[in-house]
Formats: sequence, structure tokens, C-alpha cells
Amino acid sequence: EVGPFLNQLFEDREIMKLPAQGRLGPFIARRRTPKVQRLYHEIGGGSPLLDWTRAQGEMMVDGLDRIAQGTAPHRYYVGFRYAQPNSDDAVRRMHADGVRRAVAFTQYPQFSCTTTGSSLNELWRAVERQGLTDAFEWSVLDSWYDHPAYLDALAPRMGDVQLVVALDSGAGNYEQLWVTTSLRGLVNGTLEVKILEEGVHSGDAGGVVPSSFRIARSILDRIDDSRTG
Repeated sequence: EVGPFLNQLFEDREIMKLPAQGRLGPFIARRRTPKVQRLYHEIGGGSPLLDWTRAQGEMMVDGLDRIAQGTAPHRYYVGFRYAQPNSDDAVRRMHADGVRRAVAFTQYPQFSCTTTGSSLNELWRAVERQGLTDAFEWSVLDSWYDHPAYLDALAPRMGDVQLVVALDSGAGNYEQLWVTTSLRGLVNGTLEVKILEEGVHSGDAGGVVPSSFRIARSILDRIDDSRTG
């Protein structure tokens, strides 16, 4: 499964955009497959993700059955992004089981377009592919990084935290704490240079008309000198 998984990953333009991705993506996947297979072999021959996901699903529905008895029994369905069972498998099973109301969430605590966002997009595409657009009433949980229960679960690992330092990609040295301010963004604008209100035939009028390009370049040079940058 490693090869097809990597192939789908590197061809997915919601995750990354590569030049000539239809050819470059499979090429990268083929090069990385042997290394990834060796890594899986070192941890027992395969990914434990499905087993852990099912175990979490069982505990989740057990908890829901206790606290929300009015909607019990609850079911969980697994839809992986690039492996089996996928989103198409999940929505087909949901429909076969007579599910009408569903909660879609990913196991990524934080929201990111390349993780939670792309996974939810694939779920909606699967619903459309299966012709089940109107089959379910959806709720979406797209981030839970700050949920108290999640923070409580992490607390034993963190210990008594009194200071949190977010490290950037570099600093002047590693003997002291550096604080930097970086202003990032884009300035957009439209520059329009008008010379004539209308075209004039050379038989009707004459005179020197300046170059609109040179005027525009001169104005832009006041912001960014074309000779020195």
C-alpha cells in the first residue's frame, strides 16, 4: 500500500503544487517508496493508524452512548485520505446503515488547509461521487486544539509549564533569547498612466507624446530604484 499511498499524496494539489505534477509526483513517490517501506518494517511491518483509529472510535461511541442516550446507539466510520478504507467507503457504509445525521471531524487537532481542509474537501467529493449529497445532515468539527479535555490529556506529558518559547528558523546565537519583529505582507496597487483621452490622426494634429511606459517606470523608481534595488 505504500506506493499507491505516496503516489496519491504527491499528486494531490491541495497538499502541494509541483511543476509537471502528473509526472513529477509519481517519480518522487517511486523514489521514496523503498525508504518508507523499510521504516514501516522497523515498526512491525505496517502502519498502526487503522488499529488506533478503530480503538479510538470504539471508545468515542461508548462515551457518546453514555452521555447522549437519546441518539444512541452511535457508530463511527473511518475514511482515510490516501488509504483504505477511504471516504467513499465510509459514506457508502453510512448510507447502508441508514445514517441520517453525521458529524465530520478529522484527527488533526489544529485546522490547516492541507490537513483538515483537504480531508473535508475529499469527504464532500466522495458524497457527490456516491450520489448521496442529500442523504445526510452534517455537522463539522474542524479544530479542537484548545479543547479542555485535549489539554488535560496532554498535561501529564508537559508537566508544570511556566514558560513557552516558540522557536523560529534562526537567531543570532543560541546563548540568549532573541525577540524579533517581522512585518510580512503584500502591497497591491494599480498604476495607470493616461497620455491621450483619444487617438488622434497624424493628419489632424501633431506634437510630441511622451512614453507612458517611461512615465510609469519613473514613478515606480520612487518606490524601488531599478538600478540599486
